[in-house]
Amino acid sequence: MKKAAILMATAFLALPSVTAQADNLSFTIKNTSKYIISSFQTNEGHGWSKNWLRGEVGAGQSRSLEFLRDGPCDIEVRVGWRTTDGGQVIGDAWNIDICDAQTVYFDGRKVTYE
Repeated sequence: MKKAAILMATAFLALPSVTAQADNLSFTIKNTSKYIISSFQTNEGHGWSKNWLRGEVGAGQSRSLEFLRDGPCDIEVRVGWRTTDGGQVIGDAWNIDICDAQTVYFDGRKVTYE
């Protein structure tokens, strides 16, 4: 019985830890457009996330975002922004490597990153 318990404990310790695979990462979203960014969403292949932003990002402003990466790095993102007449537009989806992104830019037409 003791031998079986030791083998099970050894096997359990050898399993990869789920938390060891999750990384705390961050990036900055920089608004280089004349619009106010009202939403930033991601899609890892299971539909669009809720809005990551708390508040809005004005023209020329930046906001740091932190996340726990526990999925793929190559994902789709989309930005929503306020129009001059008070409406809102949700932009096209753009592919980025969220793990490699230091700064995500929105210029009013597209999303880029470096």
